[in-house]
Amino acid sequence: MILQSDGSLYVGSLLNLHLDGFSLVINPDGCNIPLNLAYYYGLFKDSMPCDIGIYKLKNSCLKLCWGECGSLSKIENIDN
Repeated sequence: MILQSDGSLYVGSLLNLHLDGFSLVINPDGCNIPLNLAYYYGLFKDSMPCDIGIYKLKNSCLKLCWGECGSLSKIENIDN
């Protein structure tokens, strides 16, 4: 588990000091009253998201498909 300086919490494994494997990232969405959190669950390699992940916000849920070099190739809105 790693608490980052921006307030994000990373729950997952590390490989050579890089985020690696299926992991959960919890981060504040910028609104502190009330505290809202955003969740990302997906695969990381060399600290970059890859393949497919799920991003859960307060009122929506997105399926993110990652291309090479951590670039988004597709975003799909899915049922909350």
